[in-house]
Amino acid sequence: MVGSENTFDIAGLTAEQRLRLAGDPGTAPGLLQSLAQYYPQTRVAVAGNPAAYPALLHWLSGLGDPSVSAAVTARLHSPAPPPPPPPMGGFIPNAAPVGSGPGPGGPDGPTLGEPGTPGTQPLAAPRAKRRRLVVWAGVAAVVVVALVVGVVVFRTVTAPHSATHVAATVTVGKNPQLMAVARDGSIYVTNFGEPGTVSVIKGDRVSTTINVGKGPVGAAVAPDGTIYVTNSGGNTVSVIKGDRVSTTINVGKGPVGATVALDGSVYVANSSDQTVSVIKGDQVRTTINVGTSPQVLSAAPGGSVYVTNAGDGTVSVIKGDQVSTTINVGKNPLCVAVAPDGTVYVANNADGTVSVIKGDQVSNTINVGKKPLGVAVAPDGTVYVANNDDGTVSVIKGDQVSTTINVGKKPSGVAVARDGTVYVANYDDGTVSVLR
Repeated sequence: MVGSENTFDIAGLTAEQRLRLAGDPGTAPGLLQSLAQYYPQTRVAVAGNPAAYPALLHWLSGLGDPSVSAAVTARLHSPAPPPPPPPMGGFIPNAAPVGSGPGPGGPDGPTLGEPGTPGTQPLAAPRAKRRRLVVWAGVAAVVVVALVVGVVVFRTVTAPHSATHVAATVTVGKNPQLMAVARDGSIYVTNFGEPGTVSVIKGDRVSTTINVGKGPVGAAVAPDGTIYVTNSGGNTVSVIKGDRVSTTINVGKGPVGATVALDGSVYVANSSDQTVSVIKGDQVRTTINVGTSPQVLSAAPGGSVYVTNAGDGTVSVIKGDQVSTTINVGKNPLCVAVAPDGTVYVANNADGTVSVIKGDQVSNTINVGKKPLGVAVAPDGTVYVANNDDGTVSVIKGDQVSTTINVGKKPSGVAVARDGTVYVANYDDGTVSVLR
């Protein structure tokens, strides 16, 4: 179920059915919110729906999508409803009674008179004014309540949320591995199997497929939107700009993971020669020795880069162009992710645990599923771990697993978008599970 007003599963509808629902003026506001939030292809229809409330329109206009913004503008500037018909036969509904005489009520007190008679005026005018004031006060109160509700709903729509279920499944290339989230919300998925491609997911579908090198594994996004993809079979990194490979960079042997540091430098873990290549511009500037069989990297807010060394059960911490410290973790550590507060999470594939690192030492060890591989941290601090052997994702809140979600076969990589949507690459069935 998506949203409290739903009486059915939106994810179970066809794209055409969702579009009809988005454009139907009788659709409940909660359903419109869910459609706009979770199904981008419905946003133009939602923006044009008369039932779309102001806060939702405001949120839609801020997404930066030209077609959605145009629909919002058209909706806000649509012609006003026609005025009511003129009074019939001179009768004005709800008119106040009138009296006669030169002054209020006339010299002889209130009397009934004919509308329009010279010297007459409405004796009940003060009462009518009070009635109007009461009406306008009621309207003002309704407007204030609507604004408050709108703000609350707007915050609900825009706030990151924890994923609880599989909302969609997207078919990608062969043997998807790891993923990266671009600033515009696009998801780049490396497909390890031949011929070696990257699937670009926008919304809940693949918008394009890009050919890269042999055996692509890792992906990272630079601040300017450039994508770096490691090709483990070709010892290269493909640089993607605007849905095409602009250049290819030679690195070490067996490159696996990649990450981008705060200064824009790209760090690549070379699993076969125990090194990390540091790319600046379009070439390798530095090579750093790390542990045995380095796998995946993650850059911390403070500038440090964490590298998992699967062969010796450690994590190398790189500061600048050298290893500043080495931390012992679990067996066969594969993936690593850094939370916004600097906490580091390491998936230990051989012992089914996640090591929690704070201040360059392991502060806690959490049991998860079988053969954990991918790990990612959401904006709200929730941690998602892909368990490769049992087809699940462990959801960690605090220092324990709060729930487990079934996904596809052999889940490998995990990525979290800014709105809290979670993407899980399922290696064996060539799909990506979308969790919301």
